[in-house]
Amino acid sequence: MLVISRNHQESLTITTPTGEQITIRILDASRDSAMLGIEAPSDFMVSREDSVARETWKSLSRHTG
Repeated sequence: MLVISRNHQESLTITTPTGEQITIRILDASRDSAMLGIEAPSDFMVSREDSVARETWKSLSRHTG
């Protein structure tokens, strides 16, 4: 895992092996949270880890309930 520090309105860019770029910008930050802006090609799926876990749980509950 790469760990870096960024300040308000600074960004980082990730370039995929195919040359597509994903940019992540710090929009706002406080001591315990940060608001991120993510620019990615429309065919990229961007999701939060907690929402993925919640959807997985819902899906499993439907199949076992």
